[in-house]
Parts: sequence; structure tokens; C-alpha cells
Amino acid sequence: MKKSKAQGILEVVIAIYIAVVGILSIMNLVVANLRVERFNHNMLKATNLAREGVEVVRNIRDSNWIDGLAWSSGLLPDLAIDGDSRTFILDNKYPREDQDGYILEYISIPWDKCLETGQCKLFLAWPEESPNQKIYVHKDSMEGLDSYQLSDANFYRIIYIDAICYNDEWEDEIINTSPESECEDPTNFIGLQVTSLVGWNDGGSIKTTQIQERIYNWK
Repeated sequence: MKKSKAQGILEVVIAIYIAVVGILSIMNLVVANLRVERFNHNMLKATNLAREGVEVVRNIRDSNWIDGLAWSSGLLPDLAIDGDSRTFILDNKYPREDQDGYILEYISIPWDKCLETGQCKLFLAWPEESPNQKIYVHKDSMEGLDSYQLSDANFYRIIYIDAICYNDEWEDEIINTSPESECEDPTNFIGLQVTSLVGWNDGGSIKTTQIQERIYNWK
């Protein structure tokens, strides 16, 4: 009788153990799936933000053509000769009635420094009366706009713009990443390499994605 009772208790303990292991396995699988889903969601947003950075540079080039300006006007500022990197942030000026559209703001610092200082950090902004009309902005661009609400978007974006030069034989393209110069011969300046780098905080580590394209002085 005692033996049978002990055997019954053992069977119950084993059954509980198996049930607990099964539940923990399912929970781990659910957590892993949620992590993957969150990563994919953030990657999609980051890719769109990176694409936006490249497209704004392209639109500035096209607008320069239409306005009769030098095609690279505003994309390789003279200030670049004083910097460590030819880097920009993309300022969204749509909330301001007197300044509509995007502008590139030269910041001259590399990616790691940009993360450290928070200069390339993005926020979501929306007017109080229209909470569904959210746009990505940098905090400084919203100064004085008290009618807008801000929240941390958990994304960072920086844009590298480097000159594309032909060598003296006009055979190969050279990417000039030095901020102190563009092309040794200005007539060899044919385009820009645009790298839009976006990162986000994922569980304490920064994940990144980037889009890189070459934009030329060709209509």
C-alpha cells in the first residue's frame, strides 16, 4: 500500500515537471518570437528613415537644377573644411509656417560622437489638435513650437556625403571621404556618395542599418 502511494506521488511529481518544462519552452518561444517581431518592426522603420535621408539629398539636387543653382549647392558646404567628418542631420521644417520642407544641417561629427552627444537623435512630434499626424524631427528644430508634443522615437540618423571624383585619366571613380578637400581638380567632380545611417536601441545595444547611393550631376 505504502509502495503504491509513493509511486503515485512520484508520478505526480514527474507529470508536474514535464508540464513546467513544456510551459517554460512555450514561454521562451513566445518571447523569442516577440523579439524577432520587434526587431523586424524597428528594422522596417529604420530602413524607411534611411531611404528618406537619401531621397531628400536627391530632391535637393533636383531643386538646385530647377532653381538654376549649382547642382551640389547646400550638399558640400564650405564649412566642411573645418570638420572631422562630412556629416549632416536632416531637419524637418514642416511644422514652421515660414520654413517648409527639409534642410541638411552640417554637424561635422562621426556616428559614435553623434550618439554620445544626442545630436542625431530623432523624436516624434505632433500638433496637440492632431495626435495622429506624427513626424520625425530633431529636438532643436522644434524650439519655440509650444503647440507640438514630443516623444522619444528611439531612432538616430546621420547622413554622410562624400565627393565622387574621376582620376586624372577619367577611368576610375574615387570616393573622397576627407572633409578637408573635394577633388584635386574641380572639373573631375562628378557626383556625391550619400550614406544614410540609422540606428536604434534594442535591449541596450545599438542596431544599425544604412542605405548608400551615388548621385551624379546628370539630368
